[in-house]
Amino acid sequence: MSLRLSQLLMGACLIPCFATAAAASLTLVTAGASDYVIVRSGDASASEQWAVTELVDHLKQMTGVELPVRDAAAPLPAKAIVIGGSPAAALGVTIDADGLGDDGFIIRTVGDRLVIAGGPRRGTLYGVYTFLESLGVRWWAPNETTVPTRPTVTVGDLDIRQVPVLEYRDFMYGEMFSPEGRLWAARNKINGMAWADAPEQLGGRYEFVGNLVHSYMGLLGDSGVQITPDMLALVDGKRQNTQPCLTNPKVLEAIVKAVIAKFRQNPDARFVVVGQNDNHGYCRCDACQAIAAREESQAGPVIVFANQVAERVEQVIPGARICTAAYEWSRKPPAHVKPRPNVHITLCTIECDFSRPFAEGASEVNEAFRDDIIGWSRIVDKMFIWDYTTNFHHFLAPHPNLDVLTANVKFFADHGAAGVFEQGSHTCRSAEFSRLRMWVLARSLWNPQADGAALIEEFLAGYYGPAAPALREYIDAIHGPVRREAQVVRCFMPLNSPYLAPETIARAEAACRKAEAAVAGSEPYASRVALARLPIQYVLLKAGPGSRTWKTTETAVGPMSFPAMAEAFTATVRRWDVNQAAERHGIEGFLGWLADYSRHLSNGSAPVPPELADLPPAAYTLIQACQGERGAQWYVSAEGASDGWAVRCDTTGWLIRYHFGADSGLDPQRTYRLFVRVRGDVADGASGDAWSCGVRGDGNRHVTLRVAADQMPDAQWRAFEVGRFRPADAQYFWIALQDTKVLNRIDLDCLWLVAAE
Repeated sequence: MSLRLSQLLMGACLIPCFATAAAASLTLVTAGASDYVIVRSGDASASEQWAVTELVDHLKQMTGVELPVRDAAAPLPAKAIVIGGSPAAALGVTIDADGLGDDGFIIRTVGDRLVIAGGPRRGTLYGVYTFLESLGVRWWAPNETTVPTRPTVTVGDLDIRQVPVLEYRDFMYGEMFSPEGRLWAARNKINGMAWADAPEQLGGRYEFVGNLVHSYMGLLGDSGVQITPDMLALVDGKRQNTQPCLTNPKVLEAIVKAVIAKFRQNPDARFVVVGQNDNHGYCRCDACQAIAAREESQAGPVIVFANQVAERVEQVIPGARICTAAYEWSRKPPAHVKPRPNVHITLCTIECDFSRPFAEGASEVNEAFRDDIIGWSRIVDKMFIWDYTTNFHHFLAPHPNLDVLTANVKFFADHGAAGVFEQGSHTCRSAEFSRLRMWVLARSLWNPQADGAALIEEFLAGYYGPAAPALREYIDAIHGPVRREAQVVRCFMPLNSPYLAPETIARAEAACRKAEAAVAGSEPYASRVALARLPIQYVLLKAGPGSRTWKTTETAVGPMSFPAMAEAFTATVRRWDVNQAAERHGIEGFLGWLADYSRHLSNGSAPVPPELADLPPAAYTLIQACQGERGAQWYVSAEGASDGWAVRCDTTGWLIRYHFGADSGLDPQRTYRLFVRVRGDVADGASGDAWSCGVRGDGNRHVTLRVAADQMPDAQWRAFEVGRFRPADAQYFWIALQDTKVLNRIDLDCLWLVAAE
């Protein structure tokens, strides 16, 4: 059987074709014995030497046979697996360095010999990994690998050439940041390594300076130039340290100096990132805004400035390239100015809807993004994509975006992207289906034409074994509402999102229980299924036993115990080293609250504040602070709090929230009185507004309470009535410090609602 494939891509369906060729021509191992030798070049690169080690180790695990290794010499053994370009040349196999690049490779049979060779940086290594995949090896996740048992290994007549469409393939998940994570990334042909240097034996990384988007202020600081106020952005009439003024000549001089220094420090860098910082404080001075007006986009000043930097740097560093950002306020392409050939851009999807593939253009925001990627592809020499694949507000909650993962990678490649960076649960280990996403994305980034549904099915079957059908039911339950209705899925989503409705969680919990039953007592499947169930437990525990979500789920699966679920949740968190609940929000406080709240329930009743002690539970709806949306990093054990815990905030901003959704069980046609219980630490002699809270609603309708310092007894808990509202008009409750000079901190114990009638 002969396979001759295009230079660009091999589909996922190709792999079995040369693993189980109908007309076998080479038998590498048979019945636990082999007369094959692995031949490597005497000047093999570090990654080619590692490729040989990996091939020997995996074949030994598979067959029990350890193939001997020798350096290339004339003549080659009659039966050999040839690794690398130098020994391949002896067989008349020429490695086209320019065509294959760093990552491309060939796999070819020549008589009784098998050749795997490619670019010495990573190509040969990727060729070996692709060959092992053809034999059934799967690196599902760091330290979680399937190597099938095969006493006989036979391959057919092969002639394969692969060069990836995407020259840069990268993502950022918490599981990556370890030696095992780096090895997993290399095995799955991820070459960016989340911007962290990788050992040369793994092929290093696709090297550039910066994080693909944000660098302006860092470059200014690195320049050594004294930064004067006029070099900073003019925002609301004041010069602010948010972004530089891109029309100030001193800014240009400083950043050119810094970029030249970066190239000299990193001579192998493909480009240096010269891009905006992660805020909306761009310069509103007359000169900057004149360019923006002319270009009909705030990208105007960005591209004019990037062109100036690139031109100046190229005069000193021939061939130098820079990369700037099309992110949030600079995403729309400029109307007239075009990036110089040595200016790349990174286009970001942060505003987009991930419920449906971009190619469908199913929403206004996605249609706008589609217009922007088309616009940039027409004017820029090289474009990178920064995409988002998680829910930063709740790393552990179900996030129904699995339908778009591969489809969107294909969309990026089809529109000329040179590389894609996928930002996942980057600070959290073992987030919701993170291993599934990592594996599927890695396969898609190597082959954007891959069948996403087939990849998901392959992962479910290979990673979860007999539990796969039930976990497919769970995935379908969570994705069902999004598939049937026009529900938005962005990368910042609250727990009252429609796709987390009580009925959906009930169906998902039922499916998870089926999955657990299918693999009970069978490791590693049982532990993996427990991790897959963690997101449903997270939603249920956040909602609590009095919620509609809890009651609806009990109707579907039978009585549930909060303490038992909390214990199981905590055990899974410990088993899988889960470290965060949300971006920058650790999980330890939540676990502490779960333990204490469980003890309250085990002692006979749910904790309530003293203000509600004489009321029947049916008379109010109580929400503990730790059940809220935000602020997990501020969960603190607090004496005198109704459940022993509070959310403590010591900075200004609307950072503690609770969204009123279907779970709350509130009647949208009724009016409710809202109360909060708080305490604060007033600064000595302070006066004026200390804190505020309220309910924000659709169309900016809201109820607000402002509390002065003299209304806050020293560190004493006190209840306040916030006001009246209808849930139909409300989006969320918020609370915030007004001034840390007046109030050092505020602790929120709980909030409750009572029908106004």
